[in-house]
Amino acid sequence: MYLFDLIRHFRAVRAPDAYGKAWFASHCLTEAEIFDRLQGKSVALIGNARALMQTRLGSDIDAHDIVIRINHAPGLGTDAAGHKLDWLATAERPRIKGIETVLWIGRKVRKIPYDLMTSGRLYVYGAAYRNGLSEGLGARASTGIMTVELLLRSPAASIALYGFDFYASQSLSGDHTIENTPHNYHAEKDWIAAKVAQEPRLKIVPMQVGEPPATDSI
Repeated sequence: MYLFDLIRHFRAVRAPDAYGKAWFASHCLTEAEIFDRLQGKSVALIGNARALMQTRLGSDIDAHDIVIRINHAPGLGTDAAGHKLDWLATAERPRIKGIETVLWIGRKVRKIPYDLMTSGRLYVYGAAYRNGLSEGLGARASTGIMTVELLLRSPAASIALYGFDFYASQSLSGDHTIENTPHNYHAEKDWIAAKVAQEPRLKIVPMQVGEPPATDSI
């Protein structure tokens, strides 16, 4: 049976015929299930700005009902970025065990490992939303902005963004500069600023170096 499941997984992620797509869908969380988990919750989404590590925002981050981190969650386990990790938004195979929910934001579903696919913890972000965002931004949408888009459509009570400075301090996840990333961070900054102006649930928490935030973020 295990061998047959491995074959089904291969067909689902690499040669997705109708049978493979059905098997794929049967193992993934639906958007309705994800939204049910977010209903009425305070959410902290942690970006990977290097400037975050110069702050003491960890306790504020950890006070949220759900803490979502991105890809390999750099900064996890520090007073700057906090110790809590409930959900992971990623385009890469998770290196961290025991995560409650994994939001697969990446385009390449063939990278989804069998153990994650069959764990009951996986949600796959819709290609239509990804393509629409990328078209509007004029570049490939980042994991961060796609996660924000998903959260804004959800019934979460509040959404606080930490570690988002749109590459002003570069990223904890690599040595790219704003000029050589595949994303348009100028456009993403404008997109999120417009959403903050329209949506009272959404806010960007300032990264005040060495100090906790002046006001409660929840």
